[in-house]
Amino acid sequence: MCGEVRASAREQDSVPWARETTTPLRQHGESRQMGRPSALTKELRDAVAREFRRVIDQRYPSAAKAADDLGISRQRLQKYLDRKATPHSDLLLLAIKKWGIRLQCFEVEFSQGAFREKTAQEAPGPRQLNLFDEPLTLRNERVELRLARKAEDTLRITLAVKLAS
Repeated sequence: MCGEVRASAREQDSVPWARETTTPLRQHGESRQMGRPSALTKELRDAVAREFRRVIDQRYPSAAKAADDLGISRQRLQKYLDRKATPHSDLLLLAIKKWGIRLQCFEVEFSQGAFREKTAQEAPGPRQLNLFDEPLTLRNERVELRLARKAEDTLRITLAVKLAS
């Protein structure tokens, strides 16, 4: 969406950062007038449409097969070919790698060599946190809840409730 975001008076009181005046929002290179793509967006869409069309004409019997190869719908690919939408960066990278295309946009060329491969150091695996190594106690006037590790795969939960006297 384009345009401006204004915080209401109530939001301004409750959220400190909302006290700023008007914040212009621009996404995907669109100009301030809604729906009017910038020169950069037009140039990129032209380059994408030109390269996608070239690859489709050379390698695929139909645009639907090319869309399947990229993992997108035929309608979405048609929007790129008609210059009505701009592909997300992940899709552009996939097309560049899979099809070997080169995109030229404002004297900047994007090709397969322009992107470096992720290494094992850049993409670490998930880590398991050591929860409940130290006992956790939550309490108020009448209730106390204690969580503690009993064994490696067992958690001890203790609940104490003071009854009304």
